Amino acid sequence: MSPASSPTRTLLRPVIAIVGLVVILMLVLSYWGDYRSEAEPEPGTETTGTVEATETAGSEAGDEATESGSGEDAEQAATDTNESLGTVVVLIEGLNFRTGPSRDADLIRGLNKGDRLTHLGTEDGWYKVKSADGKEGYVSASAQYTNLEQ
Repeated sequence: MSPASSPTRTLLRPVIAIVGLVVILMLVLSYWGDYRSEAEPEPGTETTGTVEATETAGSEAGDEATESGSGEDAEQAATDTNESLGTVVVLIEGLNFRTGPSRDADLIRGLNKGDRLTHLGTEDGWYKVKSADGKEGYVSASAQYTNLEQ
């Protein structure tokens, strides 16, 4: 038996190949996981964020101040009458503008960073908003995506 055909050498090549493939697979999955965590938040993240309101001097053109009791009453009243509660500013490029307060709701379109939307109410971690062209829909209320200006 020659050293080139020994049983140890014959078994060593497939073992090295398998170990190499496992290492490559682990690296690919690691990078893919990092990409997914940056591109799409964990389930529930988009719908559970809260945003602290910031006050601005005066209201935006076309926005009317609502007479408020409690914050929830004012939000519900604004939703019922489509009065503005402030302005929602989009903080990221391509934010999803949806037909309902859910990640599963149909997309109306993507929004641009800096877009300003009329805030009509808040529902389960989503802002009900109206765009400049009059379309009503929902955007995430997460502080990483939007900012509410009163």
